[in-house]
Amino acid sequence: MRGIDFNHMSSSKEWITRAGLLFTGIFAGWFAKTGTVSQSGNLPHPAKTTVVRAEAAIAQADKDRPIPAASSAKANTIKTRFGLAMLQGSPFRRQADFLKELENLTPEDADGVRKLFGEFDRQGMEFPYEWSAFYQRWGQVDPARAIEHALADPGVGWAPGAMKDAFNGWASRDPAAAAAWLQAHPESPNFDSAFLGYVAGFAGQDLQGATRMALESVPSNHHAIGKVAESLAEAAVRQGQLRGMESWYDGLPDHGDGALKRAAFGHVYWREKHAGQEVASEWLASQASNPWRGDQQYGEMAEWLANRDPDKALGWMANLPPSPTDGTWPGMGRVLRRWRETNPQAADAWIQTRQPGTFGDYARATYEKLLKPAVPVVRRLPAQ
Repeated sequence: MRGIDFNHMSSSKEWITRAGLLFTGIFAGWFAKTGTVSQSGNLPHPAKTTVVRAEAAIAQADKDRPIPAASSAKANTIKTRFGLAMLQGSPFRRQADFLKELENLTPEDADGVRKLFGEFDRQGMEFPYEWSAFYQRWGQVDPARAIEHALADPGVGWAPGAMKDAFNGWASRDPAAAAAWLQAHPESPNFDSAFLGYVAGFAGQDLQGATRMALESVPSNHHAIGKVAESLAEAAVRQGQLRGMESWYDGLPDHGDGALKRAAFGHVYWREKHAGQEVASEWLASQASNPWRGDQQYGEMAEWLANRDPDKALGWMANLPPSPTDGTWPGMGRVLRRWRETNPQAADAWIQTRQPGTFGDYARATYEKLLKPAVPVVRRLPAQ
């Protein structure tokens, strides 16, 4: 396979096709260089073997698409099992009963369950949680039929989410076959949604394999890289909690432009912040000297600290290096403005006692700008 040229790529459909979209047994471009990789990380087979196997899985799925019409008794059974669950008054009981029934979903049941949602739709009833869960499960048990239904009317509002859920389910069961379908259908409607679902499902089963796929196949300037990084970070925290997520993030390569590491920075920060502001501030401090840090997160943290204790916020900032992007301390203006609003005497005293140095000089210069009177807006009076 020829080397991948990303210079002329105009859409995710194009880059994913030319990249091969077959990693861990299916990324053809990667195969050409390294051979097939199993989920355990071994290299037991040549590329061709796994590609053929993936194509065979697609062919079998296509062959199995026709689903016999459900009998009246079968339809009534589906309504009893799933319908009664969906009509539970308690949302907790409804979701629990519905998920229990989904565990036993068969390809023959799926179309009847889909029609049941349609019947409830016509009664003005919505079940977004159950619909998403159903589509993920449908993607596991009968991906060909689930995708066929999602593509029947790709312009409707639910179709992108259905494609994402279907591929999430499919990739959680058979990432090789799911990726091979994407490679074979690069012009499919809602392709981006399908790919993101694939990443989520793949990462849920093999985080390292999904990470390698993203590093090898997603161009650094592609619009999907942020969402790909989000899915990977989500899988990392779910599988390893904070320490596992941090270990995963630290393991991302920083050579080249470190695009995936940069894209994942904000998502890791949000998980740290969810665990607690103190936890997040410590993590930001540990990353402050790295070129992939995001200045936005440092400004947000400085502002949050200032809303509680401006002096503490400035103390935290003083221990950080300046931004590698522009040499400033993000959030300085917000911190000093907040202090001026709440305790101007303390703010003045802090500025006057700052020792000369890069941080102190920058703080003073920022403070002086805050003290300058605003330029009045001059409005021209209408001619008399």
